[in-house]
Amino acid sequence: MLLQSVIYVTATADYLLLQKCEVFLSHRHVKARDAFDIHLLLTRGASLNDNLRAHLEDFVSLKDLDGEFIEARIQNIDVRLCTAELRSVLPPALFDELATTKFAPIRDSLRVAFSGCVEDNSNELDRCADRRGAQEQRAAD
Repeated sequence: MLLQSVIYVTATADYLLLQKCEVFLSHRHVKARDAFDIHLLLTRGASLNDNLRAHLEDFVSLKDLDGEFIEARIQNIDVRLCTAELRSVLPPALFDELATTKFAPIRDSLRVAFSGCVEDNSNELDRCADRRGAQEQRAAD
């Protein structure tokens, strides 16, 4: 019997983190599951390198989001929403641990993930606008 090896190509945890961040900002209504997924990825060692962070900042800029919008979404990850959306999907011990802290670790993880977008958003938007203007100028020449 001849065994064949198969290679499966999957996204890295870092790239999944970028995708989850984009989804967290994209849904019409904030979802606790998206927030928890970001928290889980960060606690398991995923991070946004300079390239992925630039992609996230471009996403924020293209969607015309600002730090206030992002912080408001983070604040919406509250006890009521987390209880409604996470109680049935998380192991009871993990849910109880997060509930004891009123889900603050999830909000903290979101602030880490969006740190460049929340704190320096106005400067980043200016830099992105400058980049777009320079690109448009080169295209016009």
